[in-house]
Amino acid sequence: MNLLTKALASWITAAALTAAAYPLILRKRCLTWGSYPEEAEAILPGDDLLPDPDHQTTRAVTIAAPPEAVWPLLTGPHPGMRPARRTPARSLVYRTENRLRSFTLHPTGEATRLIARTRTRHPGRPARLLTILKEPTDLLRERRLLLTLKQRAEAATPPRRPLHLVPQTDTEQ
Repeated sequence: MNLLTKALASWITAAALTAAAYPLILRKRCLTWGSYPEEAEAILPGDDLLPDPDHQTTRAVTIAAPPEAVWPLLTGPHPGMRPARRTPARSLVYRTENRLRSFTLHPTGEATRLIARTRTRHPGRPARLLTILKEPTDLLRERRLLLTLKQRAEAATPPRRPLHLVPQTDTEQ
């Protein structure tokens, strides 16, 4: 067996193992990256606008900033989608006929949980298959979006230092 044949056989084996492992091990993680089980199962704002979807993802990130610091970063344009619901500093929902995209902000002490949900209804089996094939790349795209929002919100929020770390001034003594 020459080197090219061995490399091709290795690549095919790796692809087959990945394809077999994806639905068994990786798919749930891909669909719910960063979210807690109760977040992935929760009814979120806008879910009623597209009931019984064929496909749903729920991904989340914790941001060390209040919801008011995260909100302005979410309100930019979302090409191809129209606003459906908007509750300032709480939730933002966009939709098309067959797709719904929501961002929900949950305050958790001094931080915020940003939960992004996408719900889709597909017109046929080929579209469903294509969506499943695109799941890993959709995860990479949405993960990058959530982490960028986290970075920007945290950069815009001054860090809070515990009181015992605040230096005393001469006038306070």
